[in-house]
Parts: sequence; C-alpha cells; structure tokens
Amino acid sequence: MAVSLNNLAFLYSIQGKYEDAIYCHQQVLEICQDLYSSDHLMIAISLNSLGQVYSSQGEYEKVEFYLQQSVKMLERLFKEDHPDIVVGLNNLGYLYWNQGKYEQADSYYQQALKMQQRIFPNAHPYTGTILNSLGCLCLDSKREKYEESASFLIQALEIQQGLFPNGHRDIATILNNIGVFYLTFSQYEQAENFYKQSVNMLEKLFPDGHPEVATSLNNLGNIYLEQKEYEKAKYNFQQVLEIHQKFFPDDYPNTIKSIHGLVFVFELTGNHKESLARCQTAIEMGNRILSRILAASNEKDRLLFLNRIRTTLDLYFSLIIKHFKHN
Repeated sequence: MAVSLNNLAFLYSIQGKYEDAIYCHQQVLEICQDLYSSDHLMIAISLNSLGQVYSSQGEYEKVEFYLQQSVKMLERLFKEDHPDIVVGLNNLGYLYWNQGKYEQADSYYQQALKMQQRIFPNAHPYTGTILNSLGCLCLDSKREKYEESASFLIQALEIQQGLFPNGHRDIATILNNIGVFYLTFSQYEQAENFYKQSVNMLEKLFPDGHPEVATSLNNLGNIYLEQKEYEKAKYNFQQVLEIHQKFFPDDYPNTIKSIHGLVFVFELTGNHKESLARCQTAIEMGNRILSRILAASNEKDRLLFLNRIRTTLDLYFSLIIKHFKHN
C-alpha cells in the first residue's frame, strides 16, 4: 500500500499536481509511523519526500520542518556518517540558497561535503555534485566569493572528468557553470570556450537532442550579442527555439528568454518590424503560460516568471517609443 501511494505521489509531482502528491506522501508517512513506532529509515524518507514536494510550492517553512526532521532522524538511526545524511544536508543547503540565506546554505553544503569526503575519500560523483553547488553558491551575485567559486568548480570538473572520461551530463553542467563564471568578468573568449564544450558534450551524449543543450546555446547567444556578432547570436537563439519547440510543444517559460535575445538582435541590426513582432510573440506566450505558472509553480518560480513578463512589457513599450520618436 505504502509503495503504491509513494509511486502515485511521484506521478502527481511530475504532473504538477502537488496537493495530490502531498496527500499521498502524508498517507505514506502515517502508514510508516503506524508500522514503526520509533525511528525508521522509511519514515525519514517519507519526511524528506514531503519536504521536496512542499519545495515545489515554495512553502519553505514546511520544507525546512520536514527536511530537518528527516536529517535528525537519519542522524539518530545511523549515529555516524552515512550517504543518506549527506543527501539530506545537501537538500537543506539548496533550500536555504533558494531563500537567499547564503550563510546557512554554505554551512549545510560544507557539512555535506565534509561528510561525503569522509565516507568516500576517493573521487565520487556526488562529491562533484556538492562542489558544483558550492561553486555556484559562491558565484551568486549577492556573495561574490569568486576565488572560492573557481576553486570549487574546478575541483568538481576534475572529479567528474576523472570518473567519466567519455563524458557525462554532470560534466556538461559544470562546463556551463564555468562559462557563467568567466562571463561574470566579461571574459568572453573563455566563457565561449566552456559553453561550446558543454554544448558539444551534450550533443554527443544526446544525439537526438536534449533540453539542456538549449541552456548553453542561449548563453552562447548572449555572448555573441555582447560582442556584436549578431548573425552568430541569431543562429544560437533560433536553435534554442527549435529545441524548445521539439521537447516542449506547449509554451515553455524559458523560451521567452530566447525570444528576448532575438528581439535585441533584430533591433540592433535595424529590423524594427521583426523585433516588435518577436516581442509581441513573447507577450502572447507569457499570457498563455501565466495561469499555469501561478497554479503550479513555487513562489520563487512565480516571481521569476512575473519579472520576465514585466521585462518583456518594458521592452515592448521601449521599442514602440523608440520607433515613435524616429518617425
């Protein structure tokens, strides 16, 4: 019964039916608590699962409660270092990062890393995952710990490349993040190099295409836009749109970012009519997506999307005003 409910909860989460997923997970938790009167691994897993679903809704107080409960139970169960505790600490780090609580996030990531390294003193994929998270956290605009960021990202890359010499999705992710690092300092040549490596690896791993390829292609487009290489920028943004249309036949929020790129390309190359048309497309897409985002996404994603809509509207009106002044 508990296994079936857990599988059903997972399905509901994928479908964005978070209230149904929470109900199923709560049922599983109650069953486990009835079966096991004291601490048990299944109870800890259920607590963690509930925290993850509440995270999708942006209910951070509940997320913190369930994740903390899960970690504390795991610590009582194992009484020493254990991989499940590492995962729980890492999840708490991600939670606090999402809330902008950077010091707490750093603390939990560091705890996770130290325990992970004690359990697996040699290279391990999850060690690379935590190092990558720490690298991105240090790169966050509100922290600006750039030397630490570079160190963590390089360590993560070296570990994953050593473990997966033929390439891996996680390596592509780290390469993209290193590209972001260099872009922060406007070092376009280095950023371009790492973005290209990320794209090439993903294209080899997923010859039929993959949504993550779009992320690095979009970043490349932004670099070319900054360098005024408009044809290259246009090509990359159009590729991103094609990938999104292939994998997300319904409107997709990140597509709006790529349309923004094309708006700038057309405007900067003097094609005002096409620029305005693309901007209108982005607005129409945003309107179609809005109700879905407000109903299903967490608070952070809702705010991010609303900000994207506002940016699109600001861009649209600025184009109209600019065109009006020139005529």
